[in-house]
Amino acid sequence: MDYPRLREPLISVICAGLCFILAWKIDRLPDWLRLFLVFMGCVFTATALVTGFDYLVDRIADWMRSIGQAKVYPAVQYAYALKGLTAAQTDMVQRQVQQAIIGRPGEPGPAWYIRGYTIDIPLEFVSDFFEWSKKTDPFLWPVRDAKEIGGGDGYMNAKQLASEFTDRIVAAGWAKDAIGTHSAELTEPLATVAHRYGIEL
Repeated sequence: MDYPRLREPLISVICAGLCFILAWKIDRLPDWLRLFLVFMGCVFTATALVTGFDYLVDRIADWMRSIGQAKVYPAVQYAYALKGLTAAQTDMVQRQVQQAIIGRPGEPGPAWYIRGYTIDIPLEFVSDFFEWSKKTDPFLWPVRDAKEIGGGDGYMNAKQLASEFTDRIVAAGWAKDAIGTHSAELTEPLATVAHRYGIEL
């Protein structure tokens, strides 16, 4: 495609200026030549206006295109990154870059989960995890004691669930990494973090 260039309006402006200068500054010109120069000056002026407007519109359109592309650039790059991956690989990448609550059909209704990095965390476990974290606030319930969550027999693979969910909270910036014998420390109130998952304490 032949895009408008600034050269055309600039040349037209220069030619129009020369025509008008010659027509008005040279006294001995025949009237017909003076009229011809004025006419050509008007033609070049009109050409400069049209090509200049065309160039300006093209620049504005290009600028707006750039803004639009900048808005979708991360999504485009993400799509390119996923191209060619298997379903399992795509699922693994999505788990790393986004946090989501998903529902699975069941009885008596859908079961809700938080997407973890490697497994999905039941929302029921998340609710209990926050309840037990009230005892250690401002620290999250320790992963090493995850089997105690829920009381009784607790949850199967409770330690992995607690580890996954703690990592999610830390990655979101709502808690600091565990240090030594201390579990992950919240950087925001426990009730605020729980509310983000739809859980009221």
